[in-house]
Amino acid sequence: MSILVVIPARYNSSRFPGKPLAKIKSKSGHKTTLIEMTWRAASKLKFDHKLVVATDDLRIEEECKRFDAEVIQTSKLCRNGTERVAETVSLIKEKFDVIINFQGDSPLLPLEYVELLVHEMKNKDTKVATPLIKMNKAMYNTAMRDKEMNLIGPTFAVCKKNLNALYFSKSIIPFSIGSKMQIRPEQFYFHVGLYAYSQDILDYYSKLEEGDLEKKEGLEQLRFLENDIDIKCVVAEDKGMPMWEVNNPTDIAIVEKIVKSGSL
Repeated sequence: MSILVVIPARYNSSRFPGKPLAKIKSKSGHKTTLIEMTWRAASKLKFDHKLVVATDDLRIEEECKRFDAEVIQTSKLCRNGTERVAETVSLIKEKFDVIINFQGDSPLLPLEYVELLVHEMKNKDTKVATPLIKMNKAMYNTAMRDKEMNLIGPTFAVCKKNLNALYFSKSIIPFSIGSKMQIRPEQFYFHVGLYAYSQDILDYYSKLEEGDLEKKEGLEQLRFLENDIDIKCVVAEDKGMPMWEVNNPTDIAIVEKIVKSGSL
């Protein structure tokens, strides 16, 4: 299979301006930009692939060139990462069997999750795939703390029995009736910010208008659901290593704590 891996990275994030250039301290104390950390993670994928960073900002482009990443300049009109990935494919002008959106704020992403999506995309009926993991206690507690602080934290998901997505939300879903004592973290699915697309569905997505739910939640994947396009959810195994995305400046400290406790 011919596979393109794109890391979309924009500077003007509403929640965290300049996020790709934020510095993260490694276990040894050395500081690396978030975009370099993510690119080095994606570079370790075991299958053959073309890897590029897609950005609309010269500062990010210069940083990517510093560590020898291939970088493509895309339009500032892209409203989300999926649109940026779609534009990248149109600029490369090649045909790919699978296109991976490896989001630039997920440097702790287990690479096995990418492999699971590539395997799922061998199913001709699958046009979009994304991974979920059952929340552990630490992840759930951090998500609850974000909510109490009015921070926009991780994304939750609910699925049909066939694991096609029903909905994604920044709210904690499904709502649980009863006391907190009855709530178990594993009842909730954490959506991992990673997508696999077929090239035709990605091209179709870029021609669709933003949907009302997409605008309200700020979640690009809802455009697929609002237009009756199934998203296959792949439930991935919790690898035992805490995982967190960088959504807010406060997430830097969380990621650094995870890195310090692990092998990164």
